[in-house]
Amino acid sequence: MHDEPRRTIDDLKERQRNLTWPEALENSRGVDELLWKGDPKAPLVQRIGIGLFGFAFALTAVFVFYAIFAREWEPASLLAIIVASAFLFAGLKMLWNAFRRKRKSA
Repeated sequence: MHDEPRRTIDDLKERQRNLTWPEALENSRGVDELLWKGDPKAPLVQRIGIGLFGFAFALTAVFVFYAIFAREWEPASLLAIIVASAFLFAGLKMLWNAFRRKRKSA
């Protein structure tokens, strides 16, 4: 009878274990790998999330490019072009990973 509350506390601690430093680092590495490399067997919810991140990165790049080219060219804009290009590349890579599927073997 008294073992039930202790089991609940242990269960809660086990569920929250990934919120502390070493486990959070492992989890973030897994998320980064999912976003950058993709997973052909990812469920639909993860694919939607990857697509939203990719769309946000690509849209940010488009807005920066528009802001740069809507005004006159300045040498300081070179850094903005490089950053926007990196954002566009990352966004398109994530979008590609969101739509990538596992190939069916014949």
